[in-house]
Amino acid sequence: MGNGACNSLFDPSYAPGGEHVAFWWPFAPYSVDGSPQEWERNRSEYAQRVLDYWRVYASISKATTCSGPTLFTPLDVEKLNANMRQGAVRVEAYVPNQLGINRPHPLMPGSRTPVEGLYLCGSSSGNGGGINGAPGYIAANAIVADLKLKRPWKPVPAPEWKH
Repeated sequence: MGNGACNSLFDPSYAPGGEHVAFWWPFAPYSVDGSPQEWERNRSEYAQRVLDYWRVYASISKATTCSGPTLFTPLDVEKLNANMRQGAVRVEAYVPNQLGINRPHPLMPGSRTPVEGLYLCGSSSGNGGGINGAPGYIAANAIVADLKLKRPWKPVPAPEWKH
């Protein structure tokens, strides 16, 4: 299980003509076979397994060359950001009581807090989480709405869910 996208499919500027850039973030344990160091010992094998699995769902043939596959393991994530303990890119465990509206607390989801003028906008907030910038964008929209300010940016339209 994981999430991913092929950004260049929708915005060709991500890659040279006729090529694509994609990512997939599978959910992965911190320790493999009892040790987090197994990630490093078997990095290329795990990268190939992820790529092979990606090919099941993406239209990538075995003959397609992947010129720059990169595997960021939970150890890599933790090394790059000390707040992301054990590779938790959303600064949480993927369990119901730490997801979505339960963050940072079930009685206080979103950007606004009980303290006037204090807003949450980090990875540990319940409004998008992770390292994608969404929490800051959502908090900024809450701030301009609360203070009745003019947005100096063009709002991103809400997603349209098609059935």
